[in-house]
This record gives sequence, structure tokens and C-alpha cells, in this order.
Amino acid sequence: MKTLLGSFACRRRARVDAVSRFALCIVFLFANAGRSFALDPSAPIKDYLLKTWTTGEGLPQTRVMALCSSKMGYLWLGTDVGIVRFDGLLFTVFNSENTPGLRNSMVLALLEDREGRLWVGLNRGLAAIAGGKATSFVIGKGTVWDSVTRLREDRDGIIWAGTSSGDL
Repeated sequence: MKTLLGSFACRRRARVDAVSRFALCIVFLFANAGRSFALDPSAPIKDYLLKTWTTGEGLPQTRVMALCSSKMGYLWLGTDVGIVRFDGLLFTVFNSENTPGLRNSMVLALLEDREGRLWVGLNRGLAAIAGGKATSFVIGKGTVWDSVTRLREDRDGIIWAGTSSGDL
């Protein structure tokens, strides 16, 4: 009798586990269904909404040289007049006039690192923005006048800066 009861309990637990796994799979499929079928590849592009932002909507200028999206949902644009943050509605400009620590306003490269700092490659130098403060860095052979044209973060969290003179 003990063996029979033990085997019934094991079969029941196995059935409950199987049903639980099946239910979990169904929930997973429905939870990801929206993402899986978000775009119809056969639909013509004219069927999708296209929104363009220009200087009329607040963009300070239309020449964008760098682009970065942040974990906080902002779109950062690098322009001749500074860094432009776009939240989906408003454009906010950060430049050498209103942001201490930015040596100049021509932005050539942008990168958000894994710590959430925004690295800014400038026409003359490099800056990092964290906690609302900008810090400038000396690039190359002791001069801040090198242009930083590329920024990358490696798997160890080290930021690499490519400059106009080839120095790092």
C-alpha cells in the first residue's frame, strides 16, 4: 500500500509539472507574440508611420554627425552646435556655453557606456557626462586639440577613442 501511494504521488507530481511547463510555454509564446509579429515584411513602407523632425520642431540644426540611444530612452544627437537630447517630444541642447566641462560644441562621436556615462567625442577633445556634470579629458600627446571621431567600449569596460591624428 505504501508503494502504491508513493507511485501515485510521483505520477501526479509529474503530471502537474508537465501541465505547469506547458502553461509556462503558452504564456511565453503569448508574451512574445507582439514582438515576434511587430512588422509585416511584405507590407509596403508607405503603410508605416514616418515622422520627421526639423528645425521647425525644435531641432537646433539638421546636420547630425553622431547618434546614440540611451538606456533611459533618450536619443542623443551630435551636432555642430552641441549635444542634443531628444525625449520624443522636446529637444534640449548641451554645449560649451551652457555646460561647464565641454571645451567646444562640435560633436563628432557619442557613446553611452555600461555605467550610463555619455562619452562625447569633440572636434577638440573628449568629455564624459555623468550625474549632470561634464568632465573634459586630454587626448593624444598632451593636447586637447585632437578631434575624437570614434568611441567604443570593449568587453572589459575600457573606452577606446579614435582620433584624427591616430593617437589614443
